[in-house]
Amino acid sequence: MKVYLVIFGLFVLSFNSVFGQGGSLTPFDLKEAYLERRAYFERDGTKEFNPSQKAELEGMVKRLELNAPNSYEYHFVKYIHANYSGPGMESLLRAYELKPDEKEVKIALFGYYELTNQASKSKAFAAAVLNRISPLQRKYYQDVLRFTNQKYLVMSGEDDALVALALIRSGQVNQNVQIINLDFLVNDKYKNQILQQMGLPSVPFKGNESNFLATVLKSNKEKIAVSTTVSQKYLSKMAEHIFITGLSYQYNASGQLEILQHFWSENQNYLEKIQLSSKQDKRLYQNYLPPLLTLYKIELLNGNEHKKLKKAIVLFAEKVGKLSAVEEVLKAYEQIE
Repeated sequence: MKVYLVIFGLFVLSFNSVFGQGGSLTPFDLKEAYLERRAYFERDGTKEFNPSQKAELEGMVKRLELNAPNSYEYHFVKYIHANYSGPGMESLLRAYELKPDEKEVKIALFGYYELTNQASKSKAFAAAVLNRISPLQRKYYQDVLRFTNQKYLVMSGEDDALVALALIRSGQVNQNVQIINLDFLVNDKYKNQILQQMGLPSVPFKGNESNFLATVLKSNKEKIAVSTTVSQKYLSKMAEHIFITGLSYQYNASGQLEILQHFWSENQNYLEKIQLSSKQDKRLYQNYLPPLLTLYKIELLNGNEHKKLKKAIVLFAEKVGKLSAVEEVLKAYEQIE
């Protein structure tokens, strides 16, 4: 689903030892190494790389350039390294010219055309994005969009935003919601377009992600939702003001109980029957638990012991491999006086 696959084991060896092996690494190896290292750095909860990270990634790009300057791998990495900026587009097109059947470059092209408001071109590559996910993952993102009634939906990045955009472009879901891709916000033109639409002045994003989102959410409130796939680190500045309403959060959401009751009634039969086997599907579907647990807590506080909901939560928690943790949460809720 992501343009790159995170394999942390590759970097048990130091950067110097791996890249001190002369010509033993192929262009493919060097490309994968760059993408994996970049993905590892992005775990820090910011889109901004620190100086040492930037230097390391730059060195890896230079290594590829020296070893294979005319290769697909070099041009693809050069585009990724450009952080969605204009100069990287030429390299992306060159990579596509060299290997037009590569799935990762098709996905990158879909993302770039979305970033640059060229929906007529991005549609041709939407299938490449959707073919990389399982039917259950597709259903999950269809639900995210189906239950989003706001004008804007913030999503964490290429992991999920491109899937949502591909569903929209293929006409499978609500086409009225506008996706705000956190990965794309590193591009100043894209960021400023979003802010201009919201009537906001320029606000820095990279290295300032939590403050940026706090500003955007406070100014739009009922018009914007945030996918629960967005890292909590990005929401730290507004933790007391965001409320879960299903597979997304809303700022100072009114009518949370009614929204969650609707979410539960719409998904009850589906979640009872669903069968999950892959780790990826189970991890994604864990996002159904927080809204259901929140609904159960609210019902308890209102004096309603919702036994049917509790039973469904327990059964579903077992399906996604979170039974012990959920049982502890339920126990804590039930001890609240």
